Amino acid sequence: MKHPARQNSPHRRRRIHHHHFPYIRFATVLAVSKRSPFLPSLLLRGDWLTEAGFLPHWKVRITVHPRRLVIEPLLGVGMRTSY
Repeated sequence: MKHPARQNSPHRRRRIHHHHFPYIRFATVLAVSKRSPFLPSLLLRGDWLTEAGFLPHWKVRITVHPRRLVIEPLLGVGMRTSY
């Protein structure tokens, strides 16, 4: 018997357009490769980055705090305005 998809799962794939900030996104920290399982890797992609004001090829600054990362665009550095 098939079970219905969990409605409240944070990992459920669906396109959500948010019109207010802040909102929460979930991701999983992965290992870089099977040969190096102790080096964490985090991949961020999706329409939500565009909604937050990030575009392809932009440079970003990542400020590192204990158990917290802040990602901000470096305005005017390496930005392309037309595609």
